[in-house]
Amino acid sequence: MKQSKHNFLYPHVRYRGAVKPEHLVLNANLQEFAQRVPKPAPTSNFSALNALANKLRKFIFLSKVQ
Repeated sequence: MKQSKHNFLYPHVRYRGAVKPEHLVLNANLQEFAQRVPKPAPTSNFSALNALANKLRKFIFLSKVQ
């Protein structure tokens, strides 16, 4: 039961798109963001999530420029 609950709340999905390094990195960053956002500690500050979101935005921006 505990494992199925964990898999439901925090799924890991294989990448199914075109296999390019930048796509795989974007997928990894998105999964990291998705894993960290729903479970911040009650005492954690907003800046940690904001820094993670900025990292993701920066990567997406750089991917579009290239």
